Amino acid sequence: MAQALADSGVAALTVNVRAHGESGGTLENLSAIDGVSDAMAAYDFFLQQKGIDVDRIGICGGSFGGL
Repeated sequence: MAQALADSGVAALTVNVRAHGESGGTLENLSAIDGVSDAMAAYDFFLQQKGIDVDRIGICGGSFGGL
């Protein structure tokens, strides 16, 4: 989906929070709050990137990422 957005001129950032995808961490040692913290850190990073219109941001996720 990120590639399709980029091909349409939309900036996109994909994230694997701790213990998901190819990121580090052990799922048994994490809580939902840890995932939210990771997502907020990714969001803050995204806001600081050149060319990002902070008034026009959408967020989507699936499974745990939908949290």
